[in-house]
Order: sequence, then structure tokens, then C-alpha cells
Amino acid sequence: MGVVHHIDTGDAKPIAVNPHRITGEYVGKVSNEIRAMLKAGIITTSESPWAAPIVLLDKSDGAIRFCLDYRKLNHVTKADAYPMPRLDDLNEAISQCHYMLLAEGGTTRLEVKRLRYWTAACQQAFDALKRALTSNPVLVAPDYDREFTVFTDASNAGIRAVLCQQGEKDDLHPITFISKKLLPRERHYSTIEKECLAIVWALQKLKPYIWGRTFTLCTDHSPLLWLRTMKTNSKLLRWALSLQDFNFTIKNVKGTLNTVTDALSRRPAVES
Repeated sequence: MGVVHHIDTGDAKPIAVNPHRITGEYVGKVSNEIRAMLKAGIITTSESPWAAPIVLLDKSDGAIRFCLDYRKLNHVTKADAYPMPRLDDLNEAISQCHYMLLAEGGTTRLEVKRLRYWTAACQQAFDALKRALTSNPVLVAPDYDREFTVFTDASNAGIRAVLCQQGEKDDLHPITFISKKLLPRERHYSTIEKECLAIVWALQKLKPYIWGRTFTLCTDHSPLLWLRTMKTNSKLLRWALSLQDFNFTIKNVKGTLNTVTDALSRRPAVES
């Protein structure tokens, strides 16, 4: 049985929008797409008085992306004010779990293999993804009874940080990776300013984890050890003041040892 979702449209009358005209080779593509989704159980037949036209978008591989134009429906839909849970909060909620109920693999594959678009290359990519998710470094859920460690680094392209925590064998396990591409004006900062920017930005991003507790900040730029006493640079002074809410100790880590963040900061990046 599929998932049933109720849309609150109040006292609005059913809206049935006429379908857009489809010509040429798209007629066959639409028919094939509908048959494939019906066979996979993604869609079902309906006699509802509500109707929305389909919108077709071309993919780079020549296939089509099957979309629906729900603008008319959205106009009369009452918004659900109940907030959606944050994924990071859900992940933290299970941080102390020892057992988790996992759905059977055959059920959760959504029968994608039955679709004609599932090729050998798709299966190879899927297997590579599974290996990546189960190989080091494996992300772990935070344990708030243990101290956190933050690694930061900067380059001319971007700034990065990794939140880690010691495991039972005293080895560090990553909890989350964050990154940000530098703005044009930030690329003109000096090396020490970029390193300090990485610290300020990272601690603000990781505040839900580290605020109100003691943690260790590791960086591969030794002048940052002077961050709290810097008097000659007004920008660094403002950044130092913004860090007073945090209780941390700075640990100097050479670039050759700070391999995770150093490698991440020297590749093109997008903010995450």
C-alpha cells in the first residue's frame, strides 16, 4: 500500500487544468514513462476531479524528466505550519542507539531494477556508493558525554572544517564535514586572515555541537595561537571578540598532519 497524503484545500472547488499539447517524439516518451511508473507502482490510475498538466524537461542523456505543474493547486492549498524535523537533529537523536531497525534491501530498492533505465553502469555506481558509505572515514553520531575536536583549514579557494570525536579506542572519528567557497573579497585576505576566517565561520556553523562545552581547536597555522592576543589587526580583533562565547583550547597541527581539512580546502568547493 502506498503512502497517503492529504492536502488541505479548504472550501476550494476542484481544479482541473487542461493538459499541455505534446507532439512529435515526446508522445512516445510520455507513454513509455507512464507505463514504467505504473509497472513500478510509482503512480496509479485515478478518477479525481483534480488534474494538473505534465511538464517535460530534457535530460543530458536524452531521456525526459517527468514533472507536474501544481501551481494552481498550490494557490489554494493551506500551508502546513507544523515544522519539518531537521535531518541533523534526527541523526543526533539516534546517537546513543545500539540497535536500529533496517528495512529489507529488496523492499527499499524501490524496484529500480525493473525500470528500463537501470543499467550496468547504474549498478556499478550504486555499489560504489555503498562501499563509500561503509568505508573509512565513516561518520558517527555525536556523543555529548565526550569532548569534541574541531579541525579547520583555509586556502585560496575555500575554507573547511571537520568536527571529530574520540572513540572508545581513542581514535578520532569524523561527525560532520563543512565547507565554504571564499568570496572574491575574501580571496584577497592574507593567509592568517583566511585561517582566522575559517575558525570564526566553522565555530558558528558548529555552534549547536560545541557551544557551552569545552573542546579542542586544531589548526595547521601557528600564528593563530596568537588570535586571542592580536592587537594590530582590527579585523582579527573583531573575530577574536566573536569567539569569546566559546570555551576552547588551540592545538597546533602541522599541515602534513592536518590532511583531511588541508586536502578539502585545496579543491574547488561549494558551501555546505
